[in-house]
Amino acid sequence: MKRQATNGMIGLALVLLTALPALAATLRGTVSDLDSGAPLPSANIEVVGEEGLGTASRTNGRYLIDLPPGRHTLRVSFLGYATFEEMVEVPAAGARRDVALELTSVFLDPVVVSASRHAEKITDAPAAITVIGTAEIEARETSTAAEHIAAVKGIDYTKSGLDTYQINARGMNSTFPRRMLVMTDNRSNLLPGIGIVRWSMLSAAAPDLDRIEVVTGPASALYGNAALSGTVLVQTKSPLDEQGLSATLSGGERSTMKVAARYAGLANDDLGYKISVERFQGDDWERVDETANWFVSIKEPTADSPLTVFNADGTERMTVTSPDFGIENTHVDARVDWDLTETGRLSFFSGWSQTNSITLTGLGRYQIKDWQTGYGQLAYRDERFFVQGYVTGNDAGDTYNLISGSAIIDRSIAYDLEAQHNFTLGDRASVIWGGNYRQLNNDSEGTFIPEKKTFDLFGAYTQAEFELASTLDLIGAFRIDTHPETDAQYSPKAGFVWKPLANHTFRATYNKAFQNPIFTEFFLELPVGDVPAVDQNGIVILAPDPADSNKVGPLLVPGYATGNPDIKPEEITTFEFGYQGLIAEKWLASLDVHQSRYDDFISDLMPYYGPLTELPQIDVDLDGEPNPLPGRPRLDDNGNVIAYDFIGYTNFGPVDVTGFDLGLTYLVTPELQVGGTYSYLSAGDIEAVVDEEDFAVDPISGVLVGSPLNAPENKFTLNALYRADGGWSGSFGLRWVEEFEWGAGLYEGTIPSYTVVDGSVGYAITGNVELSIIGTNILDDQHVELIGAPEIGRQILGRISVKM
Repeated sequence: MKRQATNGMIGLALVLLTALPALAATLRGTVSDLDSGAPLPSANIEVVGEEGLGTASRTNGRYLIDLPPGRHTLRVSFLGYATFEEMVEVPAAGARRDVALELTSVFLDPVVVSASRHAEKITDAPAAITVIGTAEIEARETSTAAEHIAAVKGIDYTKSGLDTYQINARGMNSTFPRRMLVMTDNRSNLLPGIGIVRWSMLSAAAPDLDRIEVVTGPASALYGNAALSGTVLVQTKSPLDEQGLSATLSGGERSTMKVAARYAGLANDDLGYKISVERFQGDDWERVDETANWFVSIKEPTADSPLTVFNADGTERMTVTSPDFGIENTHVDARVDWDLTETGRLSFFSGWSQTNSITLTGLGRYQIKDWQTGYGQLAYRDERFFVQGYVTGNDAGDTYNLISGSAIIDRSIAYDLEAQHNFTLGDRASVIWGGNYRQLNNDSEGTFIPEKKTFDLFGAYTQAEFELASTLDLIGAFRIDTHPETDAQYSPKAGFVWKPLANHTFRATYNKAFQNPIFTEFFLELPVGDVPAVDQNGIVILAPDPADSNKVGPLLVPGYATGNPDIKPEEITTFEFGYQGLIAEKWLASLDVHQSRYDDFISDLMPYYGPLTELPQIDVDLDGEPNPLPGRPRLDDNGNVIAYDFIGYTNFGPVDVTGFDLGLTYLVTPELQVGGTYSYLSAGDIEAVVDEEDFAVDPISGVLVGSPLNAPENKFTLNALYRADGGWSGSFGLRWVEEFEWGAGLYEGTIPSYTVVDGSVGYAITGNVELSIIGTNILDDQHVELIGAPEIGRQILGRISVKM
């Protein structure tokens, strides 16, 4: 009996061993771009005629399929590339077939990293994402990279000067744009002292721009603080991917001239280097504020009313009779890439910039004089690890306020460390986890923050993707961030991604994000000029609207902007539904529907009511002299009280914001695309966290000053782009913005509806030289995009581009 059982087991084993070869063969390989050799993640790989046999390439482009030995038809497809199909022979020992796909559209740039912090196909990304590729970047001439983002769905883009822009997503905008994280090569571009992005200081010369990825919607779960409304990731070209000289020279209206160049070379096959430079100059559109709105006297220097500019120590520096409308921006950047292994790359980045221009803030316009920034960055990346450290710093030079004449010193510096690791759990789950440390050191020498301040910020995060079924993924993420002035912040994210067909993705997500107050919102102390006020029984209140004739006229008292040490982090909770897909290989469509609730929304600077006997702790007066009685009213030489009016920050909430963004692109030919976007946005009633009687109320409407939405309800864009390998190229863009209300700091009013038409035409006279004519606002529709900014007019430029 025992022998029979043994013989039976041996027989069964022989049967199984005989059958194993039919299933034991393995086909493996790598899917890559034919021209660049770059791996293509999430490529669709099928064995034709074998149901259930297929896979998708991994982040590094590699794939593996177990299948019976024999002859099989292999089909590989990827968005924007020609489908590959070939008969392959797979012996029992297995086979390797690497596939290089040919790009069929110069516009589709399907691989993204910003949505999940790893490479993936754009139609698979679990977020609302838009990519501006090299072809689109080269078709336009811009003063900064910000102009490339103007037509992105969901983006609130305002231009307040020749080189000055405010970029945000889904409303809640400000003259101090800080709710959208902007990174260049994974390095934050937030100025360490004032905590905002100044696009003219962003180091990335035009010929060196590779791509720009824009994520609209909260991204704190992966990126932490400053990604409340989204993320912009600017990537420059690696010297290992593109060598030689690229240069552009452009000039035209408003005395504009721009020179930009990039040179890259190889020390050997694994070591590359590059240097890029850019110089931009021009004359800004002119505006001199000489009138007051209803709550502040905004008066800039004129020949009849010159402005005395003070040094930081209170001594007089000079007298000016007009703003300086000349713009000069200079950037120099260097990079070295070293491929240590097949997948591991060590990179070093360094750069410097200097800016001279005018910038608009909630406290009036500032004359930026020789503001310098610099950075150094060291990063290592392979298929599993990413580690980097960098330092950024700035020096505000001789910058001063055009209303008060007060100088600004800012010699702040930031240190950043970050580490990230990814791994897989079997065939159905992938995990990313990491952490970062940031130290912010603010040093204004008392010009706007009374003393030096340091913030030590820590963050840790993880994201996991689980394949619940062949077409359904579950995504979960969680992040914790600490701050010395607030409680720890938690940012969870959860969602489902459904891919019923290749290149079609539906997603439903829940996301909670946050924004910590910046230095100025906590500790600001700064004069802002004269404020119209009324003395009512010893209480200084804001003057009524001068147009309201039945009110008492205003008297002028000094104004002062103060921080709020009790300010809370703002939070946003968002539910979002989205679709992105390629329809009939011609239509690239996307729809994002979102519902958000803001809690403890941080206001712009707002006017306070304040009794004369309640003065905040101010160490210096408006002349820069010590206040003899901090916390008490200051007396003049006759013993009379000097009244102050104050503007400061507070928290609002809850505020509900609802909207949707629609994008549609049609690939007419591989060289021509046309498309458009439409966005709708609406905010509910705003509730004050604090007592309304402590803050300014519009004397006519009786509502709190300021509109947190600061965005149009409706806007749309139309665009077309043509680019062939040689010969003619061109672009067209139309941007329409509906009328909306604006309130931020000293500036409040209605921004009328406007339409901007841009266009370009170019011709490649040789394979290396192209001539172009580029126009912005070519219909010369004189319009204002921001209260307090000049009217924006037409600008026509000529450009010559050379590649060698």
